[in-house]
Amino acid sequence: MTELQPFVDFRAHPLVREAELERFCAEVGIILTPELRAFVVPRPVEKIGMGGWQAGKSTATALDVAVDVELRPPGRRMHYWGIMPSYKTPVMEMDFLAEWYRGKRAVYRWHRPDGDTCRLELYGGQVVIETRTAKDAEGIASEAVDGVFMSEAGQMRETIRNRAQGRIVTRGGWLDMTGTLEDDQADVQYAWFGELGAAWKDNPTEEHLAVSIPSWANPIAFPGGRNDPKILRLEREYTDRGDYEYFLRYICGVPAGFRDRLYAVLDNGDWGWTEGKGQEWMLSQGAGGHDYGEGWTDEKRGHPSTLAAVQVTQGGIAVVRDVWESFTGDTGEIES
Repeated sequence: MTELQPFVDFRAHPLVREAELERFCAEVGIILTPELRAFVVPRPVEKIGMGGWQAGKSTATALDVAVDVELRPPGRRMHYWGIMPSYKTPVMEMDFLAEWYRGKRAVYRWHRPDGDTCRLELYGGQVVIETRTAKDAEGIASEAVDGVFMSEAGQMRETIRNRAQGRIVTRGGWLDMTGTLEDDQADVQYAWFGELGAAWKDNPTEEHLAVSIPSWANPIAFPGGRNDPKILRLEREYTDRGDYEYFLRYICGVPAGFRDRLYAVLDNGDWGWTEGKGQEWMLSQGAGGHDYGEGWTDEKRGHPSTLAAVQVTQGGIAVVRDVWESFTGDTGEIES
């Protein structure tokens, strides 16, 4: 009597995925760069792609979906969601998939209204890809899906990720989160994306992974790759300004940290305190703004909000001149 062997799903195997990725790109005419390959080939449960400007994040995400579609089990109906910050967000991932599968004569239905849910059906309706909006969190809680991709995840709250996790768990699905790294003036409630990406990039596992998708991953915009003249010009400009970490974030997709730990919403113009008659404390080098700490959301207020003034002496000693705190979550007094 022959012993039955356990079923092994090879869809997540890197060699299988890489072979399918190469075949698909050759079929639809996509230039496969090393950076795109590094994002698409691994298939952990959750994956973050931290992209530079014009890096081709939408192409990378759409290719990830396409590889999963092409490797689907025979006879299984597949369902995917794309979550956007709002229905005003361009749905380039959906447009790419529709274009590629039209060329393969596999588009069954394609519904793309303005300001509403898009729906793409492939292979006679065996594959369905729909969009949802982060503005409607309740709508991300209705059914199980095989995969979810969050487009511009850095513009959504982490609670959207939590809801997406609940949609993939019963079908053994996956979650992709791609987006740009916001600057130090972004709303702190979205900082989870860069912080999680940095942690996962340093410590990849079978459950999670984060990779950088630099701007030069887009061979159409930057045919010279890392040494494209436009990339080198931006690198010189940011370096000369003393803002190289901005080059790392905006162009390289590397979570290099903020310029100041506190968000610099007040680090523009003239401001400071007057101590005594006619004496002004100047902000020569430091930080000012709100710092809500980890875990702050609209539903969970109460962490200290802080305004600080820091002065650096000629000897390089930082002097904290004044700190104001409120435990109410109301930033009105700081802003005034």
